[in-house]
Amino acid sequence: MTKLANVEEIHFYPKEGSFDVEAAAAAIASIGFSYRDPHVPQMFLIFDNAESRERCREVREDDPYASLPHVLLIRVEPDEVYINQFAGERFDEYARAFVTWLLATYSCRVFNDFGKQITDLTVDSTDVPQP
Repeated sequence: MTKLANVEEIHFYPKEGSFDVEAAAAAIASIGFSYRDPHVPQMFLIFDNAESRERCREVREDDPYASLPHVLLIRVEPDEVYINQFAGERFDEYARAFVTWLLATYSCRVFNDFGKQITDLTVDSTDVPQP
C-alpha cells in the first residue's frame, strides 16, 4: 500500500460543509516554524527553522511576487486543502502533524497529484505521512 508520504501533492475536500480556514490556520501555527503569507493569505509555509522563516518574511515583504521557497506548503480554502510536499522528507513530521489534525477534524475525500482518489489510505493513522 502506498503511503501518503510518497505523494508529493495531496488534495483534501470536505465530504460535507467546508473547512474553517482560521481553525486550520491555528493548527498550522503550532507546527514547525510556520508563516502565513500576507499577500496570499490562504497559503501557509512551514519552515524547519526560525531563521529561514524570517528571511522569507523579509523577502516577501520587499517583493510580494517573489518565488515561494522550497518548504512545506499548505493552501487552505473553504472547499479544498492542498499540501505540497516537494520539499522532501525533512518536512514529513510537519505534514503528518497537519494531516493528522485535518483528518481528526473533518471527514475528507483525498486525491493525489494525478487526480486519483486515495481516500482509503487515510483510514488508518499509519497511512498518514510519517517522520
